[in-house]
Amino acid sequence: LLDVLPAGVNATAAKGKNGEWLLDPYNITIAASTSGTAFASIGSDYNFTPLADSTVLASSLTTALNNGTNVTVSTGLAGSPGSSVGDITVGTAINATGTGALTLNAERHIAINADVSVGGTLTLTPTTGQVNLAANLASTGTLNVNGSLRIKDGHRVMSSSTSDVNVNGTINSFDAATRYSLSLSASQGAILLAQS
Repeated sequence: LLDVLPAGVNATAAKGKNGEWLLDPYNITIAASTSGTAFASIGSDYNFTPLADSTVLASSLTTALNNGTNVTVSTGLAGSPGSSVGDITVGTAINATGTGALTLNAERHIAINADVSVGGTLTLTPTTGQVNLAANLASTGTLNVNGSLRIKDGHRVMSSSTSDVNVNGTINSFDAATRYSLSLSASQGAILLAQS
């Protein structure tokens, strides 16, 4: 179990490029609460590689993003140690206003069950699965979905207030018998739909 407590994650740089906080477990849930042993950072290095399914506090991610830290949550790829399938589930809203970029990389599916809003770039990459969208996505920077997108539970919105919205994969309803809707908005950018 990976329990990342809100320990003041800050990988900003006074001069130069901001650092990155990388989480690399197997199945991961982003939630409002968790328990277990916290992994401490060493300097500005936020690389975590536990050998079990993990829970990360949404508040920890939000704090890091608000500090301008780029955050990557990765489940590990096929062939990594462990027996989990490599899903990421966002179960609690993330509402960050800082410039940090959020990247979610899953070996299989990414389930967005709560709204995600970031001040930087937002990138979702399901390697062998799809993004299951049951909430809204918003970014001040570019919003990227690198894989198939399945809309779930009504009308969903994906938006960028200053840049592009890119979906590189198919877009379908989660349930073939029910049609759900998706609005894409790029106020000051472009919308790119491509099938890989």
